[in-house]
Amino acid sequence: MKILTIALVATASLAGVMPAAAADITNGDKKAVVIEVVENGSRSKVPLPPGATESICPSGCFITAPNGDRVGLSGGETVKISGGAVIVN
Repeated sequence: MKILTIALVATASLAGVMPAAAADITNGDKKAVVIEVVENGSRSKVPLPPGATESICPSGCFITAPNGDRVGLSGGETVKISGGAVIVN
């Protein structure tokens, strides 16, 4: 039981040290889109050509889709733009 407890504590400690996975966002539309990203108080725009995928938000962020939807991401999500809207998996 002590070994299991130590392993769980070590795993939890490493999880706090390792960087979060970035969110992958793919433009499923037939035209280019621009996604507005707010991460750590910094605002930027990410252009995505049709079919393109970009990794964003390794430490979490908020995005605004072309249709005006606002979505919070923590990193690690798979996001698709379809019809200008955000679909998060």
